[in-house]
Amino acid sequence: MRIKKLDHLLTRLQQQIFTPLDTVLPLHFRRGLPEERDGIVAQDPQGWEQVEPSLVWGEPESYFWFATRFELPAAAQDRRVYLKVDAQFGDTRGRSDPQCLVRVNGRIAQGADGNHREVLLTGSGQAGQRYDILIEAGTIEDRRQHGMAMSLMLHDPLVEKVFYDLSVPLNVARLLAADDARRHFILNTVDDALKCIDFRPGDAERFTASLQQAEQLAQAIYAAHDFENKPVVTVTGHTHIDVAWLWRIRETRQKMARSMATALALMEQYPDYQFMYNQGVLLDYLSEDYPELFERLQDQVKAGRFEIEGALWLEPDANITNGRHILHGVAYHEQTFGVTPRIFWLPDTFGYSAALPQMMKLSDVDMFITHKLSWNDTNRMPNETFHWEGIDGSTVAAYFLTTQPYTATGFGTTYCPDLKPSHVMGTWRRHSQQALNSELFLVYGHGDGGGGPTREMLENIRRMEKGIPGCPTVRHEPMRPYFERLLDRMGKAPDDFPTWVGELYLEYHRGTLTSVAKNKRNNRLAEQTLRELEVLALLAQQNLGRAYPAAELHRLWRVVLLNQFHDILPGTSIGAVFDDSDRDYAAFFADAENLRTELTGALIGQGAFGLFNVLGRARDGLLEIATDQPQTIAIGTQRLATQALHRADGSIVQAVPVRDLAPTAVTAVTLQAGAAAEGSADLQVSDRLLENALISARFDARGRLVSLFDKRRGRETIIPGSPANRLQAYRDTPVEYDAWDIDESFEDQIWEIDDLVSTQIVETGPYRAAIR
Repeated sequence: MRIKKLDHLLTRLQQQIFTPLDTVLPLHFRRGLPEERDGIVAQDPQGWEQVEPSLVWGEPESYFWFATRFELPAAAQDRRVYLKVDAQFGDTRGRSDPQCLVRVNGRIAQGADGNHREVLLTGSGQAGQRYDILIEAGTIEDRRQHGMAMSLMLHDPLVEKVFYDLSVPLNVARLLAADDARRHFILNTVDDALKCIDFRPGDAERFTASLQQAEQLAQAIYAAHDFENKPVVTVTGHTHIDVAWLWRIRETRQKMARSMATALALMEQYPDYQFMYNQGVLLDYLSEDYPELFERLQDQVKAGRFEIEGALWLEPDANITNGRHILHGVAYHEQTFGVTPRIFWLPDTFGYSAALPQMMKLSDVDMFITHKLSWNDTNRMPNETFHWEGIDGSTVAAYFLTTQPYTATGFGTTYCPDLKPSHVMGTWRRHSQQALNSELFLVYGHGDGGGGPTREMLENIRRMEKGIPGCPTVRHEPMRPYFERLLDRMGKAPDDFPTWVGELYLEYHRGTLTSVAKNKRNNRLAEQTLRELEVLALLAQQNLGRAYPAAELHRLWRVVLLNQFHDILPGTSIGAVFDDSDRDYAAFFADAENLRTELTGALIGQGAFGLFNVLGRARDGLLEIATDQPQTIAIGTQRLATQALHRADGSIVQAVPVRDLAPTAVTAVTLQAGAAAEGSADLQVSDRLLENALISARFDARGRLVSLFDKRRGRETIIPGSPANRLQAYRDTPVEYDAWDIDESFEDQIWEIDDLVSTQIVETGPYRAAIR
């Protein structure tokens, strides 16, 4: 009951941090497309529609503009004044409708959403001072908004200070054991301080005097001596923004602007605020969309308060790994900010390939950070600080974030805490290597477009930095210095830290390896295409002196890297994201084909044919030619007739074997119509048999493979009674996350697909035999 009483009194005190001003702010609004932004900002909103209480607005993927103009009343003289944005904010996984960007007198001031509703107008109001407010509100969901309002509030810094001076220690005390003397010391002090506060209305001076008395009593908590060697938790502000997920990339560009505007606004109000951001692609979008905001961000980078870290262009899928993200990410940050990031920051990706340590080592990236393995549904990872060894023996340092509420019962952690004492205490409690590490790290701030850190988080940090008995010591610092200290300790005593060898496999969201297969296919084809284009371009440069098309290849790589984001490539975004991805890939392949034609034309002559071997070794293989008519192909002195091949989709192409194709080169060939090749060349085929000089494959009456004999080794590879080539269907109805998960119960129902309708011999040689 005592804590309930204290909570009640603190709630009453909190309600007096802001006092509404009795000033009506008439609103006008209009709809607007993103491409109309510059024109709308320049308009006089007095001609827009007037907002009535009955206004219904908000549509999926839409933008609405609200404006008001007012003068500060006399009551605001010399007072801190905030603008409050009142809308039907929601809390829907980053789709908190609406999400707003607020301009004050033409300057971008801050983002506004369900976590950030107050915007500072002035620290010292002047009666009669005019303000023009313009808000761009984006709505993602199909959830209508009823009404919209703005209001003015006076801010009382002393009330706020006393509130946090008392509420933060109370939040520590409630988590301490009932017999912990520190708990009772804090409760007694908070109780004594609240007894001093005179809540009776009507006498502001009396109220202020009582607050000052409570303020003095509260300092006893921060002056108290606690255990000298308490664990230390270094905290850095951050906001995780998914490049696409429950929204399209177009909306993400706006989320980035809102989140960075809020971070910059808080830096102006809190000189001790430290913030980190990591995705080059969104910083690049910000520079294109909001250059004024980007310049302010660069100023804070130079001042050392906005930290640029994370060596990747964006946070990609890390099961299908591409080292280009490091190249593009590091290069962008060096060229744009003069900063060389050294951290592999991937908190939200669905597993991590064993190839990553080698890529990191070769790129001089020395620290891998995630938390996602805490989401395992089966096994808990045994350690959070360790050496990670890759497939080639390369080893890098790895760190898992351990942040969770102190009262959590599972081992799942978060990278988007609201940073109450519970999260700081929980970070230490969850850490499994307490005997090894006494200093830990966490990032704080609302993610997924939730705008990042809040004033409340920063006020909490200030109190924990001062020191509260029973709570770990808190340091508000940039991220990199913490990991420099950790790397130094790991380097001096490497044997103290365990080693994990191989893949960091996430035992969760297994369905992401197969969802939206077309996207995964496009990704692989695009990577192969770019590899071939780069080699062709180098051949043209070396052999012909042709300029290397660096800018065009760079642009094409950016398309592929964007679509490797960890909710695009795995297939876990909304359908509209993949509509955009399909459009991107269609344009990519068209542009890539134009560049291929241009390069091959330069190498072998326009209208001629050539065989391109991208490998660094001679190559054999079956060449397919996209025609259904027999051809004769000449390669040097060799002339060969083609055989018709039947593809699985029913189409027919022509094929011919090639031998010892020159490495990393284009070999000129001639092609003309001719007769089909004949003969069998060591091939045998029937409706139950496929055989060549190396293997013999036999099938049963259901089309299943019952024998696969290796002639060179003289051994059977199919276990008798266990046929291969079995087609099976499983029940795939996971409890949740339909596109993400494959539950272990999927084998509860299995259906054999073994009703063989027909068997047809479609190819008999001479180059290939085949049964459909």
